Amino acid sequence: MNLNHINNLYANGMSSSFLNEEHLKFLEKND
Repeated sequence: MNLNHINNLYANGMSSSFLNEEHLKFLEKND
């Protein structure tokens, strides 16, 4: 898993709902 991707989403101040959605998409792409 690319933690930098997730950390960047947090750093950008995304809402938790957006972050969860993007995180799931990211995990699906990088299974």
